[in-house]
Amino acid sequence: MVRNIEITTNEIFDLGATDLEFKEKLFKLPDIDIKSLKYCFQCTTCTASCPISNAFDLMPHQIMQMISLSLINKVINCNAIWLCLTCYICQERCPQNVKITDIFFGLKNIATSHGLYPKSIKLFTAAIYENGRAIEVTDFQEEEREDLGLPEVSPFDKNAIKKIFNKIGIMKLFKSNDKGD
Repeated sequence: MVRNIEITTNEIFDLGATDLEFKEKLFKLPDIDIKSLKYCFQCTTCTASCPISNAFDLMPHQIMQMISLSLINKVINCNAIWLCLTCYICQERCPQNVKITDIFFGLKNIATSHGLYPKSIKLFTAAIYENGRAIEVTDFQEEEREDLGLPEVSPFDKNAIKKIFNKIGIMKLFKSNDKGD
């Protein structure tokens, strides 16, 4: 039985590291059309279309192939799923109508459930939880708004935000696994 498969010319992956339930996890996520992945024939249109693929450690077409091979650890540990701009260009240009961007959303959810997420996501979420906004409006900004004839930024109920975050359990998730870097 073959245990290794060449994905690129530089790297060989151990197929013993596959998680055969990985695709099933993706299938169960709402609003993710993982079934479209079976039509991917590795044309690389997604990678060629991506405006920031040069910043990725894995190219979109490679991620689609790795999902097919159930290489969960490689996929959920890559930076591409977090750097994706969600511009949908890859998805719009895909000749097979593979829902690449939507699949990336699902991968983010799975990675987060494994405690894998950028530290910036945790800090951003914590700021919204505490302040009701990602960035707190300062007195200086209010003065600038006044000088420009803009109305004050209206306050809102921070408790509503906290209630939503508590209901979905996002803060508890971040507290329970502090693997985010």
